[in-house]
Order: sequence, then structure tokens, then C-alpha cells
Amino acid sequence: MSSSIKFSKAGIVALVCGALLVAVAAAGCEEKHPEASGASPEASGASPSMTGSAEPHIKVRMIYQSDPSEPSLRMILNGIQQAGSSDVDVSYARASSTDEQADSIQKAIDDKIDGVALVLTNPQPLKEIISKAQKAGVSVAGLEPGSWKSMKPPVLFVGMPDAAVGSSAGAQLSKEGLKHVICVIQDAAVEDRCAGVQKAFKGKTETLRAGTNDTSLTKVISAKLQQDPSIDAVFTAGSSGALPATQAVAEARSRARVATFGLNEETVAAIRSEKIDFAVDIHFFMQGWLALRLLQGQEHLKNDETLLSRPAIPQIFDRSALNKIDKLPQIKPSAR
Repeated sequence: MSSSIKFSKAGIVALVCGALLVAVAAAGCEEKHPEASGASPEASGASPSMTGSAEPHIKVRMIYQSDPSEPSLRMILNGIQQAGSSDVDVSYARASSTDEQADSIQKAIDDKIDGVALVLTNPQPLKEIISKAQKAGVSVAGLEPGSWKSMKPPVLFVGMPDAAVGSSAGAQLSKEGLKHVICVIQDAAVEDRCAGVQKAFKGKTETLRAGTNDTSLTKVISAKLQQDPSIDAVFTAGSSGALPATQAVAEARSRARVATFGLNEETVAAIRSEKIDFAVDIHFFMQGWLALRLLQGQEHLKNDETLLSRPAIPQIFDRSALNKIDKLPQIKPSAR
């Protein structure tokens, strides 16, 4: 009979510290990464389970939506790889549509998987099948960017506080010697990010409410830059504001640097082309590492247990960081 294991504060701190050490090693010393040869388990013909002689007794399935070559997912998958041990069998399944995602979760139930880690942008339509999995004794971990807080029974959530996002951005802008930043607020949900910027940035911080429409964003930001040439940095608290901000800088003929929240395909391209200085987002490698470690430690969650949330730290993604991510191996789907 399985039992539910609750983590103490000290235990979580130990896990997070361990994750940081592993993440630093992977991000800064690619040549020491166990998979640094670039070959995924499938490419070598080996089983997708973790290496080791012991027979695996915990089975975990990673179900994800995006292309595994996408930088954030690539880091999550490598974090999961690093977190594994010889007694854990990890398989991977890519499911693009809601129907495919539901089928993948059902297959995990049928395969008697002990835990599933889900990286899905919209898990809400999957509430019923996720609940079914939990009732069948499958532990479920939800990772950002999905919204998991309304799930009942609750899932294990590995996420990041918005204030920490802003603080990381503010500290990085200060490190680059900038003096005057405007933090662009697109809606009330991202206000804590701007509060974090203001707390950590050593220079002058102003907030600018610009709405969510791209045309409006460009117009409002451009007007502010023309009004005050001392502004040398623009931080958009929402990822959708990044490209309009770069257009505003160009229109205003400003030398302000642009930074943003969120690492998506458009942002990655803009960072590579030096239109955006950096993006701040969750430390994806640590997110994957921590999710697997937590799934290893608890066989299921009690239905009456409150939402378990485990914080993961932000990371700065500039051109140098993206180049390091490019060197990480691609983990391919293994579950069918």
C-alpha cells in the first residue's frame, strides 16, 4: 500500500540547494554533463530509463507540449535527466493537442506509471483525466507555464513567484550599469514583477501602464521614450510586450535596452539578433530537476491535501546563456 510523504521545510531547502548545484554545473560546464556527447538515450539504442544496474522500481513519465528543441523545454528535460537515478525509469511523450494530452495521461494510468510531470500551457480542460490519474494512485506534478492552482485534487506545482522575476531583472539591469528603467505593465497580473524590479534596481524606476494591444504598447512606450531621453532601459513585465517595445525604441530613436519576462520563440530570436538584451524566466533546468526529485519522494498525494507549491529561482537568458543551452542534448519522446 502506498503512503503519502510530506516534505519538511529543511527537506525542501536541501532539495533546492542540490538543484542549484546541479544546475550551475550543467549551465556553466557543459563538457561535464552526463549527456554532453549530444546523444539521447534513444539515439544510442539504449532504454530511456536512467543508467544504472539496479532494476527501476519507480516509473515517471514526462508529458510535454512543445518541440523538445525549444530552449526552455530542452532545459527542463535535461534537468529531469540529471535528477534521475538507477531506481527511476523515466519515459517521455510529446502531446500537442488536448486530446493527445488526455490520451497520454490515460496511457500513463494504463502503464501503471507512478508519477507524471506535465509541461502544458493549458491544463484546465484536462482536469477530469488528471483527477482520474490521481485516484488511480499516480502522482501528478504541474510545471509552469500552465495554471495549476484550481486543480482538485491539487497537483504538485513547481513554479516561481513574480516578485522574484522582477528582482532578478532589476539586479541584472543594475549590473549592466543602467540608470533609468521603465517597467511596462500590460495588466494587473504582472504588477508584482514591476515591484520586484523597483526593489532591486539601483537607479530610477518608473512604471508605465500600456495595455495589451501591440499598437498601443508601441505608441505608449515610444511617446515615453521621446518625452524622457534619460530612460536607458525598458522592461516589459509580460512577454507579449517585448517585440512592441523593440519597435518603440526604434521609432523613438532611443538607445534604451529592452529586457522582458518569458522565453518564447520570438523572444529567443530577438535576443539572438540583439534586439532584446535578455529575458528573465524560471530556471528551467532546476524546475525539471526538482519536479522529478519530488515525484521520486512521494508515491501519491492525499485528496484532502492543500496545493503543494515548490519555488524555483529565476534565470537570466541572454545570448551567452542561449548558446550554452544549444549545447545541451535533445531528449526525444520515448512513450507511445
